[in-house]
Amino acid sequence: MASRVSYTSDGTALVVGLSNGGVLVCKRQPQQQQAAHHHQGWAVHAHLTGHTAHVTGIALTQDGRRAYSSSTDNTVRAVGCGLAAGD
Repeated sequence: MASRVSYTSDGTALVVGLSNGGVLVCKRQPQQQQAAHHHQGWAVHAHLTGHTAHVTGIALTQDGRRAYSSSTDNTVRAVGCGLAAGD
């Protein structure tokens, strides 16, 4: 279940923190590329792991290159998420 969400400034991608400690990086799909398994036009670009408990915070850098997440496991993670232009 999603616990936190952060969108890119242009609205074409988002990062979702999950209650199980996972982090999903999703990109909006053009209408013609939307398939039945995409939810509301979003497709999972990456599934990031590392936290062992509920994600409590999500932030994206303005350029979309890095995501930061915090968790009730008392950790903060910083990862490249591939959302920059041309990625």
